[in-house]
Amino acid sequence: MFSTKQSDVFYNDQTKEMFVCTVSSISADRCDGTSEIVYGAVPLIYKIDKNTNYKSRVYPKDLQSFSLSANSDLFAVTPTCPEGTNFDSITKPLINFNKTTSRYSVTFLGRYTSDSDGLGLNNFIFEDVNSYFHLLDSKIYIPKAKFTDDQFTFESGHLNSDLYIAGNTVRNGKPSWFNPSTGAEIERSPDYSIGPMHVQSTSSLGFNLILDQTNTTIDALTGDKFYPILYSGGFITYNPKFVAFDPEYTIRVDFRARSFNVPSPTAYGGTQSVGNSATRWVQQWAPAGAGEGFCLSFFKNPERDNFIIANGIGSTLGYAIADFSANEVAGTAHSTVGLFKRKNWNPNTGYTGNIGEGNIGQQGEGSPADSFLGVGFDIGGNFASTSEDKPGWFDGTTYTASPCSVGIRGSKFYDTQVLTSVDMSATAGAAVPMHTSAVSAQFVDYRVDLTNKGTKVTVYNKLTSETDYNTILELRLNVGVGTSSTAGEKYNAWKGFQDKFQIKNAELPPLNVGLSFTTSDKASQFELHKFEVTGVKVHKPWSRKLKEQPTSGGTVEKIDYLQESSKNLRKKLINVDINDPDDLVDVEMVIPAKQNIAKVVSEITDPEITLCDDNNPETIEQDVDIKITKISSNQIDKTIAVAESGHVPKIPGSVTTIKKVQRNITTDEITEPVVDDTSPPLITRLDRFCRSRITHPTLTRGKTEYPRYWFYKTNPIVINNKTYYIWIDGIEHEENGSLNTSNILFANLTTIENRFITDVLNNPSQSHWVLHQYVHFDPTLPWSELYNSDVDKWFFFPLLPDNEEFINNSCKVFDIDPEDGGDDDKQENTSVSNDVAPGFYRTDCEFITVRDLRVKYTIDLLGIKLSVDNYIPTNGVATAGGVAASDVIIKIKENRSWLNNNRQNCYFVSVNANAKNQSASLEERKNEVVNLLKTELGDIITNF
Repeated sequence: MFSTKQSDVFYNDQTKEMFVCTVSSISADRCDGTSEIVYGAVPLIYKIDKNTNYKSRVYPKDLQSFSLSANSDLFAVTPTCPEGTNFDSITKPLINFNKTTSRYSVTFLGRYTSDSDGLGLNNFIFEDVNSYFHLLDSKIYIPKAKFTDDQFTFESGHLNSDLYIAGNTVRNGKPSWFNPSTGAEIERSPDYSIGPMHVQSTSSLGFNLILDQTNTTIDALTGDKFYPILYSGGFITYNPKFVAFDPEYTIRVDFRARSFNVPSPTAYGGTQSVGNSATRWVQQWAPAGAGEGFCLSFFKNPERDNFIIANGIGSTLGYAIADFSANEVAGTAHSTVGLFKRKNWNPNTGYTGNIGEGNIGQQGEGSPADSFLGVGFDIGGNFASTSEDKPGWFDGTTYTASPCSVGIRGSKFYDTQVLTSVDMSATAGAAVPMHTSAVSAQFVDYRVDLTNKGTKVTVYNKLTSETDYNTILELRLNVGVGTSSTAGEKYNAWKGFQDKFQIKNAELPPLNVGLSFTTSDKASQFELHKFEVTGVKVHKPWSRKLKEQPTSGGTVEKIDYLQESSKNLRKKLINVDINDPDDLVDVEMVIPAKQNIAKVVSEITDPEITLCDDNNPETIEQDVDIKITKISSNQIDKTIAVAESGHVPKIPGSVTTIKKVQRNITTDEITEPVVDDTSPPLITRLDRFCRSRITHPTLTRGKTEYPRYWFYKTNPIVINNKTYYIWIDGIEHEENGSLNTSNILFANLTTIENRFITDVLNNPSQSHWVLHQYVHFDPTLPWSELYNSDVDKWFFFPLLPDNEEFINNSCKVFDIDPEDGGDDDKQENTSVSNDVAPGFYRTDCEFITVRDLRVKYTIDLLGIKLSVDNYIPTNGVATAGGVAASDVIIKIKENRSWLNNNRQNCYFVSVNANAKNQSASLEERKNEVVNLLKTELGDIITNF
């Protein structure tokens, strides 16, 4: 448990109150009578009286009731899980106040015994009610590695928020098979769409179940037994709004399930009678056998507001296209399209539309989804057959139904034709049952890997009690499928999936994953205990689209939409001093094997090459585990860059090892680039972007001691496959080039770059950074003090928002004045006279726009207040600075009581220069600008 820590004093400048917080650790028994301990933290918050300096506790209000009451917040600040909250130490708590919600927060970080374990984030939200704080919410965020409980099981009926469940549909916009081809629709297929339900006894999801009374004479409002349903299907998948997966990297699916039948099973199924008194009902039946099976499907993540549901039951397993799929006992049939994309449905609200429109509430509306691959675990044996008028094999193979087999069907663009099928009895996983009797029904762990950029699929299984997986099937889609029996073409896994931009840039669209279990006149009980997909995740894919945009320079820039998972590209770089070449570290990562390393791996894993083999066999790209030992800290970034390009770096004095490829491969077996101690520079170019400040011609004309002020932009900087930009507010001096920002930067490049790398690694998602030469901008200081050459005082700061918008809004755009030595660029300055009106002088205060004043007190982080000092009419005096003869100048001063008055900044805001409605009266324009100042700077300016 950690030691108590106290915060700094927090002053709320809105309420004029001061608070301080002390955080103490607590522990408790998770349950009565057990030895399991949970750990938490209690924030004790005090209010400080400014007049007496005494403090009074505002949370918790009463320590005795807090400790003893059954309704105490003590339960809210103590987590229910014992993992990841026993911190060794914590940081100093931070109190904050949200002016929008009028709520306070207390935040601190928790450290573990080992720095390599990461950090935990603790956050408490309070509301001030009648001078006491009330706890509204408390959360502890811990590293995923600390949470050993499986997040993708279904304990206590919990469904991970990334997932949703649904019942397979039958309708899809097409009429029932027996409906007349012309005329009115007189028969519709049933579409019960029964989703999976929680099975409490096994903490799993049960598919295609109905709860009923074993005593059928009772009208069932509740039930005492689960019964399987014939001609049904259930489906689980990731919500495409929140998560998709990048097929450039391995997509791994792990699920734990069991399929079984009790002796002499009973199932429910729908049927109908025909004629003038046609009816439809559900009754009990004896299933014709075990089946049908379950199918893991990969599909292209749908576009915004579209969701995927499996369309089809029976031997389609919810994936295969079929022209005649029965959906009742002695009833109707329907054609299926496989996976179905719907815009009139979502997991939270179900269907939209009005009953009676088209296919009953528009239930059949939608379109075929872009199915990529279906891996069927075929209990009944017909998934890879042509029963129910399903498409046959891609290469024309004639197939005989084989129960308990694993079949693979291709994409929508090949009509989900069969690519291969194997009988489980002929595989290494034969001892692990796909289906069994209830007496010996064990849960089985299944794993499916989609690798080699979506062109290789491997299927595994094992008993849950075992450690090692058995390989059932391995199929290379681009070479192992054969040639189409009809078109004469090779199978192309990505045919039809890429848009023109993705084809041009050799990029693959994100995929998603689902699992379906279906029944026909055959039925089994199927229970799913776990379903999890790992890989490189695309978070919120609907809000981050992959597209191209023209930039101001006429080039095309791609919007980045991928967020790489540390699970696939992990780097263990803890407490490294990048400026210390003697600080040797080990780097371990998982990278795709390409080029030379791929050839070495291929030769070791497939060493036998005969005269009958292809002289240029395909090199399979696969993920390999790389460990590089004892490398210098200043080699880390270049080493990672070389490794993530798919190569293995060779570093003098260190050992590079590829682990777990039948045997370890050492550096001597690989021809790869050598990483030396001198890395190429990141910053190679510094371009002028626009003017950052005004240089007044009364100070510059005929003189050379004053500089020009510029916003500079560096070349694109790539670190860990992500592009960054640095913006610099700097100067150019005509007389003394050694004072130029660019010259100082390149003379101290290594120091500045190392500082930048450190900041980027701490905040890798931030793309745009500002390099400051000064801590606070103060225009009363000489420019030589503001723009100093002491690079140790330079610092980086994230640019917010993370784009060029802020810089564009900060550019100084003025008319060109050739006489003051300006060049013909678009950003220049205009002359301004000293005396602009009686009673005040240009040298006294700085003329500024409202927008620039807002920028100054945001970007410079001064944290001080301003006040309106005076409203000064120009009294008919025309000026050369653009101020009209009839104007009002608003004089604004800084409130710095700790400085002499002559060091306080002051500003002139011209009413005419800032008012939009120039046709209004001067008084109306003045009121407009005052209101603008209140809107933009009301939290800074006082005394209007």
